[in-house]
Amino acid sequence: LKHLLSLDLSHNSLERVDESLIALNKLETINLSHNHITHIKPIFSHFEHLKSLDISSNKLSANFNKQVLKELPASVNYLDIAGNPWPCTPILSWMYPWSLSRSISIQMKLNSSQCNIENSPTHQHSPLLTVMKYYSVKVTPQCPDQCSCHFYHFAAGINISPTYTVIVNCSSQNLTSFPSLPQQTTVLDLSHNLLSQDSYDMLDVVSQNYLDISSLILSHNYLNSLGTKLLKLKLHRSFQADHNALTDIPYDFSLLLQKYDNNQIYLGSNPWHCTCNSEIADNSLQEKLQDLMDVICDAGSVPHSIVGRKLMDIHSSVLCPSSEKAEKKEQVLQAVCGV
Repeated sequence: LKHLLSLDLSHNSLERVDESLIALNKLETINLSHNHITHIKPIFSHFEHLKSLDISSNKLSANFNKQVLKELPASVNYLDIAGNPWPCTPILSWMYPWSLSRSISIQMKLNSSQCNIENSPTHQHSPLLTVMKYYSVKVTPQCPDQCSCHFYHFAAGINISPTYTVIVNCSSQNLTSFPSLPQQTTVLDLSHNLLSQDSYDMLDVVSQNYLDISSLILSHNYLNSLGTKLLKLKLHRSFQADHNALTDIPYDFSLLLQKYDNNQIYLGSNPWHCTCNSEIADNSLQEKLQDLMDVICDAGSVPHSIVGRKLMDIHSSVLCPSSEKAEKKEQVLQAVCGV
């Protein structure tokens, strides 16, 4: 077997490829397709005459050892990695610059491989090499150092530039300022950080690429006011600002949150000032809250008797009691109208 030139182990139940194959280092063609391979040791540098390697239709994924491909001998002119559950994550972005060092024939074959958009609600598949190119060139260079940036949507057509959106996760990174984002970011998680009101006041939603955000998570920070700059965002998916130091919410921003039928809104566990005219007491806004039971009236609420109570348990007549003069006026109107 030492002088074997072609080895076809396709359509079997192999799970690993290790050093035991090196004994056949005269091989020119290796077909390991249609197995259950999850791990491959970087052994192919020992195969100086290798021309064709097929590892398609296995179970290779994000933990794939990049040295397996990087150490392929220059003699390889055919490589098939399609049909594996490759994730469309930046951990595989090395594939794009590596592919540029290989032959045109290999690049063309790699272009037929697909990856899975992990965060896609439609379980979308996209061209592996194109996705990794856009990670390398467009997304990763703009991704904040302490955050992870993944494609949320990626669509590539023939002879047209791909369209894509990005999800950025910066949760639990001890951030004290709002980070600048890659373009096309639509989902941003800034929960469990150290963002203060000064942090928010320094945010420039235009220059820092926040305008496309449709889902913003600010939970568990130290914000005490939202201002109006978030009015420039769409936020039709979700807005979460629970567990902060908010006492009220701007009227215009409340209207923005109420504008969309299916967005998820969380505003609980803040020291709300509940009054007759406060926006948090608006029934339309309350109907949108996913955590209404966690909205508690804090110090500064009127009347003082409602401090510490759940907003949902307070009757509107307590928050907005009718004055004696208003009651007499209503009685006169009812008499005139014959009610």
